[in-house]
Amino acid sequence: MEVVLEFLFELILDGSVELSTNRKVPKPLRVLAVIVLLIVYCGLILLLGIIMMECWQAGNTTSFAVVAVIGLGIILMLAYAARKKYKEFRGRKE
Repeated sequence: MEVVLEFLFELILDGSVELSTNRKVPKPLRVLAVIVLLIVYCGLILLLGIIMMECWQAGNTTSFAVVAVIGLGIILMLAYAARKKYKEFRGRKE
């Protein structure tokens, strides 16, 4: 079951990335793909924020710091990947 869920999740994310950058795909589908990506990644960041709050309220500053560093790393990697894809997308000629 875990393998099937992992496969589906990877398929959705990879498919959304490819759809959002392909100019042959109609614009409404590209926008929908970007919205799916935003929902998934915002949900992940929200989950990390909830974990951080729980660690902070429990008084466990070490766990809070570790989760905060992981969350910040994810945000920075997403920003870097989005910027790289944007430059690649804008650099293409039709």
